Amino acid sequence: MRAKKNKSSHAKIFENISHTLNAAMQYHNSGHFDEAAKLYRQILQIQPQNADALHLLGVIAAQKNDNVIAEKLIRQAIAIKPNQADYYTNLGNVLQAQGHIEQAIQYHQKALEMMPVNQRTFHAYNNLGVCFHEIYQWQQAINCYQHALKLAPMNAQTHHNLANSLHEQNKFEAAIHHYKMAIKIQPNFVDAYASLSSALRCNQNLDEALYACQCALKLQPDHIVSQINLTAIFLDKEEYPLAIEWLEKVWLIAPDKADIYRNIALIAFRLDEISQSTPGIVQTMALSERQELLNQLNEFSKKIALHFGSDEYQLGSQPDRFRLLNLAIRYNEKSIYFKKNDVKAYFSIGNIFRYLGKYYEAKEAYRQGLLFAPDHIEMRFSSSTLSLEIGEFSNSWTGWECRPDRLKKIEKGTIKDLINIVKPLPYDLTGKTCLIYREQGLGDELLFLRFVSLLKKRGAKIIYQCGSKLKNLLSRHTEYLDQVINEGDVQHLHIQADYTLLVGDLPQALDFTDPPPPPFPLSPLPEQVKKIRQQLNELGKPPYVGIAWQGGGRANELKQGEKRLYKEIPLPLLADIIHPIEGTLLILQRNPQQNEIDTLTDLLKRPLHNFSALNDDLEAMLALLYCLDEYISVSNTNMHLLAGLDKTAKVLIPYPPDWRWMVSGESLWFKEFTTYRQAVDGSWDAVLSDFNIKN
Repeated sequence: MRAKKNKSSHAKIFENISHTLNAAMQYHNSGHFDEAAKLYRQILQIQPQNADALHLLGVIAAQKNDNVIAEKLIRQAIAIKPNQADYYTNLGNVLQAQGHIEQAIQYHQKALEMMPVNQRTFHAYNNLGVCFHEIYQWQQAINCYQHALKLAPMNAQTHHNLANSLHEQNKFEAAIHHYKMAIKIQPNFVDAYASLSSALRCNQNLDEALYACQCALKLQPDHIVSQINLTAIFLDKEEYPLAIEWLEKVWLIAPDKADIYRNIALIAFRLDEISQSTPGIVQTMALSERQELLNQLNEFSKKIALHFGSDEYQLGSQPDRFRLLNLAIRYNEKSIYFKKNDVKAYFSIGNIFRYLGKYYEAKEAYRQGLLFAPDHIEMRFSSSTLSLEIGEFSNSWTGWECRPDRLKKIEKGTIKDLINIVKPLPYDLTGKTCLIYREQGLGDELLFLRFVSLLKKRGAKIIYQCGSKLKNLLSRHTEYLDQVINEGDVQHLHIQADYTLLVGDLPQALDFTDPPPPPFPLSPLPEQVKKIRQQLNELGKPPYVGIAWQGGGRANELKQGEKRLYKEIPLPLLADIIHPIEGTLLILQRNPQQNEIDTLTDLLKRPLHNFSALNDDLEAMLALLYCLDEYISVSNTNMHLLAGLDKTAKVLIPYPPDWRWMVSGESLWFKEFTTYRQAVDGSWDAVLSDFNIKN
């Protein structure tokens, strides 16, 4: 009878515990945490090993931001009941809140593994995605969010989270789509409007970005992120006084925001760019306007210097370029002070050091940034081109697949069978077909075509898809290219290939670590050469000297961020260089302005013959270059044509140099081309004397 009594007594205790647990959970779910916690503790006094009570008491501790206690309680629950997926999920959340992201990922993944596929929750994928995003593993985050949206397609926060990771991968159009979805689902989603404005700005849609930012501020006038975004938009619109004015307003409210200092650094950098710009770009700002802007920046910097008790943030009344750039570095360092893993600041510091010609300091800044964000698209690409600039070919190609043109093709799906990450090709390609697509820009297309000779040595059949301008030139070299086809002919001709890649992928695909091979050979048509020689004989006596002074597009057509593509030398400098040269001068500049021709003619006091129209007829241009005795120019497509003809040129290289010309001396891509380089301080003085010495 006593045994029955004990059994009945135990059953009653368990029944009471179950009833108490249900009551506690009702309090918990309705937000009455103290009442719920009291009942959980009562259960644990009776049954210390009750895993559910321990777990839920830990959840309440986490909800009250007592994450140390929360972690301890949930770990105790897992030790007692190790097969509960939600325990692992909540432990992952607690570890995430404490900044232990990699541990959190392990527990979130464990929770997912324990759930049957058909019972996996939206929250499990979303939480894991947030963790991956926080440690800059954006592609893994994207995968998680996409799984979450399959389970909850109308969750605004997850659309926003997915867009954030896409944004970090520079997939701006996809990010914009998901930000807009988040806003459609939740019209008052302030953070989504703010993030949308940032993505639109990065996609060069500045007016739309401004509108999205204004929408966010209308919903929440004190929204700090939107206020900082507004300053960045003003920067890109080159409305610098407004940018500084807004930055100062935000700084007074939130002096610990890293983005503020990074944007101040960007202003200092842009001011230096303006002061050092080539003639075509420079005069977007009058000298008086620039001085006024410098004064405004200096006054703001004085306030920051006073706040931090340091004079390193002051410019002075007449700052030289090095003071501006060092100020930009200091502000980026201050950004890192407030946000240790501020990858954008490391990237900016690397760019500034590179701009200063401090290449190994730049390399170190990129390296530190990549420790935090190994998948950072722009930093990987910049680190790759920096290695190319300084001739470290052994590790030059590790980030080359992050080049902007390639990423755009992948995002837009213009080449469906192009894989995202370039994989090395087998050494033996006998019997295999490689379909190679052109890339944007004739220069780079010709530059990388040199690698097909190495592909051919492996036994591959090579089909090359190119634009109409190059097709005839390339088709004459069947020893390297088995077939040359026009754009769009891949589907029409039903071409089946074993490997498909862009021409710029070849160095990576070949796992090439040596200096580049010789250029792809080009040969002019004999009838074109004969025609050009007749024209030249009618114009004057040899030597025949081709000249050009600008490349990379017209300055007024370039968007912010594209000005690095622009190359120009001052016309007076060009005139001084070519003045002593006897012979017949030929203008090969693409789309020269009449005032430029008039200026050069006036400076030289001799006739110039305009052959610029041949830039649209590569067969004729190739023949002309073949007939030239000398070519003096900034870098342009003609340099690549000359290299293919096994000819050379005298190359005038504005600072900072393009990676194809490397940082000093002769470029390994253009052997025996003579280079003349603008100095780091913007001076061309040494070029003229150097030109006279070498000639």
